Amino acid sequence: MKYIPGKVVINKSKECEDGTGMVFTSMDSTDIFVIPLWRGSGYTTMFVQVQTPHMVSTGLEDYKARGTQAAPYFIVSFYTEFAESKDLVLIRGDVVFTSKLTDSEAKWLLEAAQSFYLNDARYKLVERFKRQTHDFEFKDVLQVLDMPIL
Repeated sequence: MKYIPGKVVINKSKECEDGTGMVFTSMDSTDIFVIPLWRGSGYTTMFVQVQTPHMVSTGLEDYKARGTQAAPYFIVSFYTEFAESKDLVLIRGDVVFTSKLTDSEAKWLLEAAQSFYLNDARYKLVERFKRQTHDFEFKDVLQVLDMPIL
């Protein structure tokens, strides 16, 4: 699979190592993750929840304070109607809390999230976050995104 930045398609030409062939199968099995969003001289941690065919992002601090009642900052919908016939998936992203997330930050967040679900090495971090929480190290996420460990 290949994500094309700035476009709304994913080319499903590369089969995943796990044999799924589509990012959405992977997303079904792992529904939460954390991604740092660089801001100024530090980062804000975003909480990402996948409920296929949607991905919802909010600030981790908001999620910790409000749980499932936390307001979403960014909602992404994946349209798979053309996945089989045209070998592509359409993506729509809506920033719903504009005081918390800019369009450019949302674009970066989507690209970062996709990179974790489409890259087999990075996907192992997603799996570890959900299934082996005691072994998960946030610094590993920072390292793969080339962000400094603060």
